Amino acid sequence: MRTHDDRTFGIGLVMAGAVSAGAYTAGVLDFLMQALAAWERAKAEDPDGTPDHAVQIQVLTGASAGALSGALLVSSLRDADYPSPDPVGDSHQYRAWVDKIDISGLLTNDDLEGDRAVRSVLNATLLDGIADELIGGESGSRGDEPLPPFVADPLPLYLTVTNLRGVPYSIRFRGESGNAYGMSMHADHMQFHFGQGGGEAEDGSIALRVVPGLSGSWALLKESALASAAFPIGLAARVLERTGTLAYDARRWPIPIVATPEPGQSGQCTHEETIPPAWPDPWPANQPPREDWTYSFVNLDGGLANNEPFELARRALAGEDGRNPRGGQEANRAVIMIDPFPAEAKVQFDYRPDTGLLSVLSALMGAVKAQLRFKLEELELASSEQVFSRFIVSPVRSESSTEFALASGGLNGFGGFLARAFREHDYQLGRRNCQQFLRRHFVLEVGNPLFAHWTQARPEPILRGDGHSYLPIIPLIGECAIEVPEPVWPCMTESQFETLSPQVRARADALVMAFIRTQVNSAWDRFLLQAGWRFFAWRKRVMGGDVVEPILGAIRKSLTERGLI
Repeated sequence: MRTHDDRTFGIGLVMAGAVSAGAYTAGVLDFLMQALAAWERAKAEDPDGTPDHAVQIQVLTGASAGALSGALLVSSLRDADYPSPDPVGDSHQYRAWVDKIDISGLLTNDDLEGDRAVRSVLNATLLDGIADELIGGESGSRGDEPLPPFVADPLPLYLTVTNLRGVPYSIRFRGESGNAYGMSMHADHMQFHFGQGGGEAEDGSIALRVVPGLSGSWALLKESALASAAFPIGLAARVLERTGTLAYDARRWPIPIVATPEPGQSGQCTHEETIPPAWPDPWPANQPPREDWTYSFVNLDGGLANNEPFELARRALAGEDGRNPRGGQEANRAVIMIDPFPAEAKVQFDYRPDTGLLSVLSALMGAVKAQLRFKLEELELASSEQVFSRFIVSPVRSESSTEFALASGGLNGFGGFLARAFREHDYQLGRRNCQQFLRRHFVLEVGNPLFAHWTQARPEPILRGDGHSYLPIIPLIGECAIEVPEPVWPCMTESQFETLSPQVRARADALVMAFIRTQVNSAWDRFLLQAGWRFFAWRKRVMGGDVVEPILGAIRKSLTERGLI
């Protein structure tokens, strides 16, 4: 169960979208879980010599690659031996993000066989296979054994999705007409709760039990994680289904409080209310009852509408309190955001206004995406040195050999798929950054009640420039205290790069032919278009070029800019 007390510190983990830099998030998560497990073992072996307070992960939220990482984490918890003393090379996170996902699998063509329509530029069935094995698959060995004490039971999990169908809402204003203002919600999420318990929650979340096989709720978790990671055009869109309307009817929203607090009272600015969607009333007679009705919807990348689901974690962590204590001497829970690509705001001094149609359309897509992710009021408090309820882990390299921290950052985050060495680097950097975060930044003031019973086990406090002394919330024990080395910056050889050319060419050819085959009705038109494409590709090769030359040129440019080739 989730607890809020002076001796337990609650954590809400937020895993932002990352594409191939999910390898970095994987490294952070693996080290965090390893550190918590090492501390728990030390408490059992040496209770008098080990800090005896508790830390508990109480909610997970994820978008895109972060959603996959969250699903992998709860799936790992079905194994009794997770987390292991050394997860490197063997954890669900490592196997998924470093070992198994690679450009060679994403450029295969089995998704285009027969009469299958083109769903994405890359072959997303590779992700299905990974998710089947690591999120679904057979149950672990935990059985009836309780979850580790540093994980809440039940553990809420929120995965953001961009719901293209939308959910209708209607707000009626005062006025002569009495007309309603209609809206459609597309920034959606799938909500689960994981643990040994069972049954549906009152908030409509879906139970994930420690049971064998890829069936029921675990299948829906797998599909939800893949839906959240469905990067537009690059990876295939996904269809999800909900049974009944409870998930939306029970959803709670932060509503501004109308009443003004009395003088001297701090009061809350918001409270939570349920706002039911604008379902038909009366319910159509030709439809199943609302509780049995199947609501299906197409989804794209959850990061489009909510790439850093911070507020979902904050509200779940706050619970009925409505807010999380912030001061260094009073904080007893915090949201930690793992963000491989924290957005950097830049002023475009070389901006040239261009009202041409194509230029405006391109700028429009970027502006819509950026505005959907604009969260000034949510994240501003995290910048304050006096707030200890909001933290971030993001890539940092101390070595000055490159201006970039992540090897996976090129090609809009897809660069890590090009080489295992890139993903290995980012995973190891995630481990290192997490260790330094826990050691230097994830701290509270010495006077916080969390540390009241620390005696001989107390480490040396950290003295900061503000004159206050701090102690780490999660002490590093045993091997977790040994410095994780900074990984060497990786490099792709020319021979490795050359292997891309035939794979990209074969994928491009298969895409064009499949599109013509499935979208053009006339057999004669299909023949002409396919013959024309073959002639065009042949002529390009004869003239010393290649139809995929622009693609390979963009890849080489990105690798060169980052010193990766």
